[in-house]
Amino acid sequence: MQNLFELILSNLFFVVLIIGGLLSFFKRVAQGNAQQERQEQGPQSEKPGKIDWKEIFNQEANEQDDRPQQQQYEEEPVSFEPVSHEVEIAKVQNDDLQTRREDLIQRREMSRARSSSYEIGKQPVTKNRGLDLNLNKLSNKEAMKAVVWSEVLGKPRGRHPHQAFTQRSRSR
Repeated sequence: MQNLFELILSNLFFVVLIIGGLLSFFKRVAQGNAQQERQEQGPQSEKPGKIDWKEIFNQEANEQDDRPQQQQYEEEPVSFEPVSHEVEIAKVQNDDLQTRREDLIQRREMSRARSSSYEIGKQPVTKNRGLDLNLNKLSNKEAMKAVVWSEVLGKPRGRHPHQAFTQRSRSR
């Protein structure tokens, strides 16, 4: 007997499992009793699953009849003739758009004429002193960006490692 108590107390999992099973059993028994009581009282009251649809529709019809009827007004015929003021505004806007369009067409023609005059070999040859990169106007941020881009776009570092590493490997 004493060994049985030691076994139960040493295995807490089994104790919790047994208590949970007993509680579940007693809840089911209580629910079964409650269902039997409801079934005994059920024939005396109406069945909740049966619905009288005719009664529901009659109630809705009565509610609709109770509403006051809205007065119906005679609608006047609507004319679809444009208003002269709105037509004038539309004409002015159309004229503005037409002038803009004509200006853009003229600009495009002028740019085409300019680009055709600067063909290769037709440009006047001038003596350049070299490539002017405007390095005297270079800011600190632009210089940092240039260094970063040179590292990104340059050859991989593994192809030409730092000289300090190459000297160490040669000295070994």
